[in-house]
Amino acid sequence: MAAERIGIIGLGLMGLPMARNLHSGGYEVVALNHSNVKVRNDLEAAGFTIATSAAEVAAQADVVILMLPQFGGGQRGFARL
Repeated sequence: MAAERIGIIGLGLMGLPMARNLHSGGYEVVALNHSNVKVRNDLEAAGFTIATSAAEVAAQADVVILMLPQFGGGQRGFARL
């Protein structure tokens, strides 16, 4: 059976450890984070799939987890998914 693909949007204080734990547990993780290039590069080197948009995460993942400090204006973009 193929591993379930988990998408995580937001790799801050909560999202990054969650992404690492899921990946260590055998899940494929599709990650999106706009604010920290080093985190993205480190995760990509560790075998994570790095997405460039929320739509890309949604298209590639079976389940999507949002770990955002503020949802704010992002509602319009997520409403289209």
